[in-house]
Amino acid sequence: MIKNRIGLSAFGIPASFREVAEQPGAFSCIGDDDNYNWAKTRHPAQLTTTELAIWRECQALAQGHIHSVFGPSGRPLVYYHDRSITKPRSWDNQTWHAVLERTTIHFAFYSIVLVRN
Repeated sequence: MIKNRIGLSAFGIPASFREVAEQPGAFSCIGDDDNYNWAKTRHPAQLTTTELAIWRECQALAQGHIHSVFGPSGRPLVYYHDRSITKPRSWDNQTWHAVLERTTIHFAFYSIVLVRN
């Protein structure tokens, strides 16, 4: 979902993967040493062989080409979360509202609608 935010005005028109990922609050685990997975990735030498393989695969996927996926509305899906939790409040703000587009057994997927002033 990081790649799908590049160039979108709702996200400040970030020009790169790095700009999207480093936006304050965009991805709660980035830079959060209290997050177990983030803390582990700070020390790759301590990862198991399996964890390291998964980390490398995630990096390749995040940096590779990701085709936009569109919801029934025709808008690109830019947010998702596990259905065991609810939609974060920050996904509805003064700039945009996250609109539920599709659900699976485990995930809920959202597009965004810009707020018109």
